[in-house]
Amino acid sequence: LYAARREMLVVSLMRQLAGVVDVEQQAGGIQLLAWLDERFVDSVVAAQAQRQGLAIEALSDWALEKREKTHQKNRQNGLLMGFTNLTSVAETDRLVAKLVTVITALSER
Repeated sequence: LYAARREMLVVSLMRQLAGVVDVEQQAGGIQLLAWLDERFVDSVVAAQAQRQGLAIEALSDWALEKREKTHQKNRQNGLLMGFTNLTSVAETDRLVAKLVTVITALSER
């Protein structure tokens, strides 16, 4: 069940956000890790996504040691997303489209 839901999210992310995220392949679990292109800061994307009702967390928020902004390229820049609540392709595509809107707005700044 969870494998199918995870796959729905992976397919939707790769279709709608190709070149912006790179999905980490994993065998199990209930969260998905999507590495974020270095043009974006995961904490900013996650905060904006949360304001839109998406349950997305910044990977850097889970770091044991915060890195200085001068070392931006070395930080863990990714998004953690749950997928256990996804029940259809249409719902998954709709939620990923909300994330696309967030990222598009940030890229226009």
